[in-house]
Amino acid sequence: GAAGSAGPAGAPTHLLVAGGMSGSNYKDTVDAFDVSLTRTTPTVLSTGRGGLAAARAGSYLLFAGGRVSSTTITDVVDAYDTALTRTTPDVLPAVRYQLGGASAGNYAIFAGGSNSTSGNAYATATAYSSALVRSSISNLSAGAYELTAGSIGEYAVFGGGVSGTSYRTQVSSYNATLTKLAVSGFTTARAQLVACETEGYLVFAGGATASTTGSNAADAYDGTLTKVTVDNLNTARRQLAAASVSNYIIFAGGRTGSASSTTSATEAYTVI
Repeated sequence: GAAGSAGPAGAPTHLLVAGGMSGSNYKDTVDAFDVSLTRTTPTVLSTGRGGLAAARAGSYLLFAGGRVSSTTITDVVDAYDTALTRTTPDVLPAVRYQLGGASAGNYAIFAGGSNSTSGNAYATATAYSSALVRSSISNLSAGAYELTAGSIGEYAVFGGGVSGTSYRTQVSSYNATLTKLAVSGFTTARAQLVACETEGYLVFAGGATASTTGSNAADAYDGTLTKVTVDNLNTARRQLAAASVSNYIIFAGGRTGSASSTTSATEAYTVI
């Protein structure tokens, strides 16, 4: 599944969690939590899917792409406003899943991903404005799926991923005018990592360096997109989760190896 916030920048009104998979069942459910943590259930996604991405454009939260069955990928985009009303903007230029999504200023940007369960990787990047107008922008520095993305200040930053058996170190960034910027790459090539921002730092952590090999690598960028040194995670894992609380980033769970090898390890970074 995918999650993100809807509402004005700096003062979102809801956190939305949408889609995902349960075995061979692709979910269309959307749960919304307001600032009092009260849950509501808005209109479902236009199609159930996993491997989708979320990003905010102005006051809208967009969910893009995903896999709707074991063999079918979608290009559909769903947008939710502050009233949790769903609209369907123009679809992505092509079907994609395991793509990345992040916000740059008032734009939602979706990039990378695959159009096949056999692993074709793409560098295509697409932006949606706060009026939900779609535009094509400069491609990522390298095609990849299972990449991740995060936002810091006016920048959307996309990093890592894999193409076949080639794991990526490349990092691409876009500013609020959709200009692509050069950014120093990761120290360790990896996919299935996570990104989280707090107190002016965006941290990419964990991931996979091979199909079943977890990584404890961490790379961080400040508000000028300068790479800064941070400690690695204590526990190597992929497909982990991250969230920020005050000036902490908390990393939790994930897989240490195969699909059946999971961890409950939780650790935190503090930014001073």
